[in-house]
Amino acid sequence: MIDHETPTHLETAGTSIALPSAGAVGLLAGTSYRLVRLLGEGAMGEVWEAEHIGLRRRAVVKLIRREYAWTEGFLERLGLEGRALAAITPHPHIVGVSDLGETSDGRGFLVMELLTGRTLRQELLARGSFPVADAVKLGLQLLDGLSAAHRAGILHRDIKLDNLFLCDGPRAGEYTLKILDFGIAKVISANGDANAAELPQQLTRQGVALGTPRLMSPEQAQGGTLDPRADLYSTGIVLYMLLTGQDPFQHHKGTFSVLKAQAEEIPRPPSAVALQPISAALDGAILRALEKRPADRFESAEAFMVELSRAADPDFATSWAETEPLDVSMFRRSRELVAPSVPSPPSSQPTAADEPTCAITTADMWGESPAKARDLVRLPDRSTLWMAFASLFVAFVVGGLLWRVIMAAPQFR
Repeated sequence: MIDHETPTHLETAGTSIALPSAGAVGLLAGTSYRLVRLLGEGAMGEVWEAEHIGLRRRAVVKLIRREYAWTEGFLERLGLEGRALAAITPHPHIVGVSDLGETSDGRGFLVMELLTGRTLRQELLARGSFPVADAVKLGLQLLDGLSAAHRAGILHRDIKLDNLFLCDGPRAGEYTLKILDFGIAKVISANGDANAAELPQQLTRQGVALGTPRLMSPEQAQGGTLDPRADLYSTGIVLYMLLTGQDPFQHHKGTFSVLKAQAEEIPRPPSAVALQPISAALDGAILRALEKRPADRFESAEAFMVELSRAADPDFATSWAETEPLDVSMFRRSRELVAPSVPSPPSSQPTAADEPTCAITTADMWGESPAKARDLVRLPDRSTLWMAFASLFVAFVVGGLLWRVIMAAPQFR
């Protein structure tokens, strides 16, 4: 089932939520929770701020809609989400869960920690884009949370801006990212964890696509077999959006056009779209995450984290080649202009060319082995030789004339 309700582009205004009747706000039947206010709702469920009656502690309650009470599959899906969260929390970048149950009228519910802040989508709408350092920081936090989920054998399958929450930090401008909504999570393996092993292995038919089109991996859009690299693809799109303010396939409209682009179209590098400098290394990391074939992506969230950290290192990329790939044609030399090996003089100061800027070997640039390429020098061309000879001839003639003038002077007779 594809999430058609979630917008496939960044909206400039939030969606208003119609509150239920006043009588619906009150004690959650057969539980110790009192519903306080509606935070959001979807096709299958509602999300409420609630309060535990005895503890006087606020929390978030995810509740199956009344019309789906006792419906087969809905309770199982909510139970999967609750047990998935229990298997991987507490974790600093995953929302915590504290209770799972069923009301007296058959509505399943899940109780989670109440977070203060706003979704990453709301923050991006307010900012337009994130500075590179902030985007990378958020990307690393997201990958850290996904790493914990994947180690427990849990695939999220719906990484998107609305499911990523920025929690307010102790000081202004500080925030921590937390992953929300494991509602369509899938168990992909058993790793010996007791909680993870209890999760149902399959609640979705093969060939059915679950998720949000704008952030689906190609294999997910086609209803194929998924592994953790599908979440890494979605993470690459999130990073792309944070840096540029738009997704890689922004120019496509409509679900089927977007899904076709996910499967076939090579995205432009973020540096070609962003209004800020993006290093070639960061371009490469994000584009690798967006490879069409899972085998061509990072093998794990940890590997993506390592490359993302390296790409964000200011000592890694040089300023003179930050956003454009290096054109090596300017370095190619004709073999007729090359002399035998002559050692190059040592240099005491590093230059910009000494810094790694892209994955291009010396042999690619020169058409020779690296050992030979460092020693190649250029012979002077023919016009330079003619000018040298002409200068020597003129100097000889002028010298002879001066000598005759001096010897003709009276004092030398």
